[in-house]
Amino acid sequence: MTDEDDTTVIPEVAYLSAQQLQRTRPCLITLMGFEIGKLYPLRSSLIIGRGAAADLRLQGSGISREHCRILLKAEGVILEDRNSSNGTYLNGRRIWREVLTDGDKIQIGSSTVLRFTYCDELEERVARLLGDLALRDSLTNAYSKRYFMDRLDSEVHFSLRQQSCLSLLLFDLDNFKQINDRYGHLAGDWVLARFAERVQINIRNEDIFARYGGEEFVVLTRDTAGDLGLSLANRLRQQVENLILNYEGRLISLTTSIGLATMPLGGITSASHLIAAADQALYSAKAMGRNCVMVFNPEFHEMPVQA
Repeated sequence: MTDEDDTTVIPEVAYLSAQQLQRTRPCLITLMGFEIGKLYPLRSSLIIGRGAAADLRLQGSGISREHCRILLKAEGVILEDRNSSNGTYLNGRRIWREVLTDGDKIQIGSSTVLRFTYCDELEERVARLLGDLALRDSLTNAYSKRYFMDRLDSEVHFSLRQQSCLSLLLFDLDNFKQINDRYGHLAGDWVLARFAERVQINIRNEDIFARYGGEEFVVLTRDTAGDLGLSLANRLRQQVENLILNYEGRLISLTTSIGLATMPLGGITSASHLIAAADQALYSAKAMGRNCVMVFNPEFHEMPVQA
């Protein structure tokens, strides 16, 4: 059919039902703090806090382990403080127990604000999509650098509080410029996406995989005492080397160099310190001939300046 045709084709359309468009689904949306724009559907009661027992875990100063609770009751959705150290604030006022109304703003700690609202099925779907787009790199589906930097700060604070190990793996794809020059930038983009897929299926759900810039990526992983961080790095390096990359009938080989730093080993006590240490280890891996893992060691590397 052209624009000049008189006949309008009537296709089979799956229209949304009235029930799907009813704004009856309670949810929280992050307005300020970690993961801005993320939507949390409220399907049942949940505890909000920074502790392991919290259903919605937040990181930041002033947040208690079990800070507050959302209750779904017959009289409505209720916000209840859990005797937090710094209080739960609703629309700028400290509260102990209040029924929430659409548009209410909840402040938890010094830097987290959540908005309570009701949404329909379509709005929830779109909010989830937009939140995901804001957090992820569109080419590789890895988390964005901004997300990584926000998460790194909170993970470092968690590691210091719990006196637990936190490892940062910094990847650089070897000779990636040559891949772009020889096969073209479309092939280079395709290779980046395949690399990201391989890494993502070989790490834990709780590990953070992000694109740090260009052909550099990071993995942030908890509880890596002993040689666990090194074991993970070597396994990922081998997985990348074993990739069979066939781009439009042309085989492309790929390897990666990895710099590994683990806190609090080597006196690392801050996010900037951890990045600088991993970067020095990566530089050593490239100098050793690439396709290898190097671990930050203050006996061989210059100690990064403490931020």
